[in-house]
Formats: sequence, C-alpha cells, structure tokens
Amino acid sequence: MIAGVRLKESWVHGYSDYVDLKRTEQCVHHLRHGERRQGICRGSLTAHSVPSADGKNALKNIAVLTVTGGTGKFIGIRGVVRTENFADPAAGVNQGKGELEYWMEK
Repeated sequence: MIAGVRLKESWVHGYSDYVDLKRTEQCVHHLRHGERRQGICRGSLTAHSVPSADGKNALKNIAVLTVTGGTGKFIGIRGVVRTENFADPAAGVNQGKGELEYWMEK
C-alpha cells in the first residue's frame, strides 16, 4: 500500500556500472486504481556471482534505493526501497523481493 492505494506492480528501470557496483534507477509504480506514481530513486547495488542449479554462474544483487519524489498525490513522497534479486538467464529465472518504507513531506 502506498498512501492507502494498493500497489499492483512495480517496474524499475536503470543502468548499472559493474566496475564500481553502483546504479541509479528510475522507479515507476503502477497502482491498482489506475493511478500511477513515478519517482526518482537513487541507490547502490551489491552484485555477485553465485552458483546456479547447473553449476554455472548466476547473479544475485541487493540494492538500497532512496525515493526522492513522485507525481500527483505522491509529489512529496520520500523513503527507502530495499530489494534482493536472483537471476539465472540460462534457466529463465529472475526472482526478486523488496520492501518500501515511505513518508509524505509537504
């Protein structure tokens, strides 16, 4: 829930610099009632290779992002997003989980 509106899905688009292991992302959250919250998130990423089921390498990353704004009724949103993702492209697996802690500034 974000400000009383159920979160339907979340899309995070960004770019990664795997030399310094940092990224900046554009966060777009689609809400159940057709409203759309867009916010700018900035954060860092820790990524490393892990063995996959077939013994080859997969990717696991942990990110902490700062929510720095939104649009419409979410214009004053601020907060922190914590995510963890596991990807094994060879197996067609991309699993993630996350949580959002937020507050509204005026």
